[in-house]
Amino acid sequence: GGNIFNEVFAFPENHQNYYRLDLGPELTLLTLNTETSIVGDQLEWLQEQLPGARAEKRWLLAQYHRPAFPAVKQPWLNRVHWVPLFEQNDVDLVCEGDGHNIKRTAPVRGYKINPTGVVYIGEGGLGVGQRTPKAHRWYLNAPQAKVGQGHHVQLLTFNQTSLLYQVVL
Repeated sequence: GGNIFNEVFAFPENHQNYYRLDLGPELTLLTLNTETSIVGDQLEWLQEQLPGARAEKRWLLAQYHRPAFPAVKQPWLNRVHWVPLFEQNDVDLVCEGDGHNIKRTAPVRGYKINPTGVVYIGEGGLGVGQRTPKAHRWYLNAPQAKVGQGHHVQLLTFNQTSLLYQVVL
């Protein structure tokens, strides 16, 4: 966040850079800001948004920069403050950044692999140097998980009955 970020990306001055975007009748995307306080006003806003978004839309996604379930770095504080809310509200997919690699976790609930859990993808890979993921981490060391390296974008397609995630190299 910050005013330089807001100026470059045409946000109003002093915008906190967390917001809700409804993409058609099927999907809500919550953009969160790990570069400011993840508690306080932002946490309260998230607590207010998640139940309504879950009730209104078929698919509920969140995105932010610093990962709760990283493939390279250490977990950020959002693991403590946001992940329980994601699980309580059955968030379908969370897009994370910062690690500069390819990542898809196994579904996670209660810090265990669980088929009803939340899947965390991302870590960034277009135009940045790639880092080696730590595939031995429990949420990455499962048949449903995938890690790798390579310049890529993530393609999400969705309709009322399916949400598809693809890595395009």
